[in-house]
Amino acid sequence: MKKNLAFIITLTALIGTLSGCSGVEEMSNSVSENSGISNFTSDQGMISSDFNITNDQNITSAKCYKVDFQEVTEDQVAALFKAVPQKETNEFGRTVFNGEKENGSLSPSSGVGGSGTYYIVMYWTEQGDKYDSAAYRNYSEIAVKRDLSFLTSAEAEEEIKSLLSGFMPTGVSVKAYAISEEYYSQYAKEQPVKDKEDADFWGEKYTEKDYGTAADYYYFTIEQTVDGIPIQAELIGNLDTGSQTWGSEASAVLSEEGLGYLRVFSPYKITGEIEVSEKFITFSEAEQMFRDKNDSFLTTEDITVNYSRLVYVVLRAEDNGLVLTPAWEFKYNDKLFFRVNAYTGEEIVTV
Repeated sequence: MKKNLAFIITLTALIGTLSGCSGVEEMSNSVSENSGISNFTSDQGMISSDFNITNDQNITSAKCYKVDFQEVTEDQVAALFKAVPQKETNEFGRTVFNGEKENGSLSPSSGVGGSGTYYIVMYWTEQGDKYDSAAYRNYSEIAVKRDLSFLTSAEAEEEIKSLLSGFMPTGVSVKAYAISEEYYSQYAKEQPVKDKEDADFWGEKYTEKDYGTAADYYYFTIEQTVDGIPIQAELIGNLDTGSQTWGSEASAVLSEEGLGYLRVFSPYKITGEIEVSEKFITFSEAEQMFRDKNDSFLTTEDITVNYSRLVYVVLRAEDNGLVLTPAWEFKYNDKLFFRVNAYTGEEIVTV
């Protein structure tokens, strides 16, 4: 019995473009009339998403690159602080920055693949430590695209882009979401008290977290980009064979008092371009692969496609180096992903 799919494409108001990018043709922001999806409907309402939502069905090419981990220096991290912090380096090579009202850390670690070291940058202020990013993740329907009184969302995005330019020099995509003081206070009240037995098991001090109060603030979803194409951050590959790779990732919080929280994980740098002999797979072809996979399951459940877009994924090369490869990405049923290599047609499986 062939699966009866009713694909419902839900578009968001957060529509962007990749125009003017090297190796990427300008794309349309409208839904193609020849999308090839049966039972097509369009909903222009707001949906929860951490990404630039693009309808990049017209892209016909994208480059492949050799990449390695971007170096991050102590001076770059120190520049985030309002005053020069005190530095303490532990036995693992992690540098801790202790300022009067600011704290931070720079953690180097051996990378899987690649010849360099990957870095994790953390920064938070005394007030910013109370802004829990889970407030955005768990209540994203309330964290909306709107302007706050102290700074417009566009101005806030530009401020974070400027700050991250040194960490992600290939490019960065930033989206600001507003969370109100009233909402945050309600969120804090709903947090469960930490279980004492659980705390004892992990060897942690048993304390109830003090969420306190917080002013209106922006929470930012951030992606490193190359040629305007975002690098997806999820872990892919095989953990058993040690072949897993991951993309870069970042998040931040900004209030009227300034930057409250920042996390930058594993930024990349380009070390060379790769010539590709395979033909680039079009959106329609990738979409058909997605349909074929779902048609193979004996179920009558509808598949709701939240968005589709072109992304970069970090793959392992034969020489154990890291390769940035374009892939078509479909998010469906709110939490599932289908990604296909835009040159080989192979499905890219998330760990």
